[in-house]
Amino acid sequence: MSSLIQRQRPIIDRSGLGLLPGIGLAFAFALLVMAALLFDAWWVTVAVLLTLLAITGVVVLIVVGVMDDDDEADRP
Repeated sequence: MSSLIQRQRPIIDRSGLGLLPGIGLAFAFALLVMAALLFDAWWVTVAVLLTLLAITGVVVLIVVGVMDDDDEADRP
């Protein structure tokens, strides 16, 4: 199994599949934060919106960073 992962490592690195656990964790955290809206308090609503915006921003930065790395790798 280890040799299979080592052979596939360049594909995983280029495609960004190594980021999936972190993105999945961020998604789960976002769901938990949205569930906090059931407390029906104004400060919870503000905290949820700020947290969701922060998670979205981090995911976008990671995706843009991976795309930029791919563009640089294609250049001679």
